[in-house]
Formats: sequence, structure tokens, C-alpha cells
Amino acid sequence: MNGEEEEVLFKKESKSLIGKTFIVTGANRGFGYAITETLVERHATVIMACRDSEKAYQAISKLRLKTATGSLNFVPLDLTSFDSIVNFATIIKQTYPDMHGIINNAAVRVEGNEYSKENVEINFATNYLGHFILIQLLRDYIEENATKIVLVSSRSHHKGTIDFNNFGKCVEPHPVSPKSYYRNSKLAILYFAGELYRRGYDVHVTCPDEEFTEMFKGYRMKWHDYVFNHPSMYYMMKSSEETVGNIIYCATKNVNNERKNPLNGYLMTNKKHSKSKVFYSEIVSKRLYEETLHMCNQVLTLSNA
Repeated sequence: MNGEEEEVLFKKESKSLIGKTFIVTGANRGFGYAITETLVERHATVIMACRDSEKAYQAISKLRLKTATGSLNFVPLDLTSFDSIVNFATIIKQTYPDMHGIINNAAVRVEGNEYSKENVEINFATNYLGHFILIQLLRDYIEENATKIVLVSSRSHHKGTIDFNNFGKCVEPHPVSPKSYYRNSKLAILYFAGELYRRGYDVHVTCPDEEFTEMFKGYRMKWHDYVFNHPSMYYMMKSSEETVGNIIYCATKNVNNERKNPLNGYLMTNKKHSKSKVFYSEIVSKRLYEETLHMCNQVLTLSNA
């Protein structure tokens, strides 16, 4: 692809999304904040699913200084708390009759051994398990609305492993690599997308660079913040903008086909299907899905009681 085509590919979409509603997890910072900003600029309604109410309202105030379009709604969600996920899903089903897309963006990258309040390794709990439970709780609602599901993995997912011997647990005394937990959780997301596709859901998986994710935690900086301070930062900024555009493309326009879909190990990069470096094992994929269901069976059963 030449430079001119690349600029056309990532020209900012302007088509109105008025009347369409999206959930964005982790919407108060980083990619989540930039995704939210872009959606409301296009007149969408965004449910900002965030753990910290103070930071969520600060983000809303900053966004409203930039644009008055669209609708911003904060609904608390702590992906490490089963009760919080159940409460969030209940509010969504009771309050929002229509849902166009769910962008599962929230993530952490903790390099040491740390457990969630539900006694699950924190990267696994936040990045994978919490979103898994959320989708399960909204399953019928998603089917009724033909909702697009976007799962955000990482370009480093191919360096992860699915360790069924330490499923959702910390490895003692420490992980093989400081980034192991993060990468393992992002690989699990790729397999989760495949299993959702197998079950008939309109699901799409994207893979931004983890370093860029860390770089853009604060807010959506402008080009001059980077170019005048360090020329190489321009390329990082450009990659971040492309990532946001790719995620929104998945939530609004992308269409899978019989060959290029998550079940066959395809993900979305630069608004195009690309094959993961991972050998996609259906045996691992099915086992991961079933063992995750077993892990959260109690919370799912109680929520449907």
C-alpha cells in the first residue's frame, strides 16, 4: 500500500451515528477515551463503562469542552467484581432498549502477582474474564439487537499461552516473563472471539500495540505535542489514531466472511482482515470457553435466577 492510499484509508469517518448506542469499557482514558470522543463527535450515544466515577465524570467534562454532540452516559462497571458486572448488565437491559455495539476495550497490564477481589489473577480477570461474563449476561439482549461485539486483543497475543494448569491463577513465585499474564489474557480474547463467532455472534477482534496502549493512557494528544518535542513520536500518534479508527470501523462497518473470521484466526488490522501468527487450535478454543463458563457458572446462574 502506498502512502496516498494509506492516508485515504485512515481519513476520519464523518458519517453520522445518530440513533446508535455503544458501550465502551474503560472509556475514561487511553484508547477508550479516544473511541468515546470519536463516537460522540459522530452523534452517537455512548455508555461509558468505567470503574471510577470521579474519573468518568472528569472525562465527560473534558469531552464536553471539545464537542456538544452525541450523548454521554456513565454506568459504573468494575470488571474485577462479579457483582458490579451483574449490576451493570441489569442496568443496560432495563435502560437501553437498543444497542448497536459493545466495545470491550478496558484492560490492565500488571507485571507482578496480583489477585482480583474474586481471587482471580488481575490481568486475566480484567482483560478477559470480566468481558466474558458481561457478554454472557447480555447474550439474549445482544441477539435481539444484532449487536456488534468488538474485542480488543494485542499484537503481542501470539507470545501468550493458555495454561490450563494455572487457569486464572498466579504462577508462583513469579511469571516466566513480566508481560506473561497480560499476553496470556490477550490470547484468551482471540479464542473467545472465535467461540462467539462459532455461536453466531457478530464479533470482531482487533490487536493494537501494547506499547502504544501504555503511551496514550492520559488523553488524545494533538500532533504538535509530539512533533515539536520528538519527531519519532509522530509515528506513535499515527498508530494510535489508526487503532481507534480500526476499532470504530469494527463496531460500525466491518463484515466477516466464511474464510476471514475470528474462528479461523483472523483479526482486524488497519481496517483489513489479517491472519494471526497463532496456530488457532479448536481444541484449545473449546476447552477455554467451557472452563471459563465453569469458572463463572455460579454468578451466571444466580443472575438468571
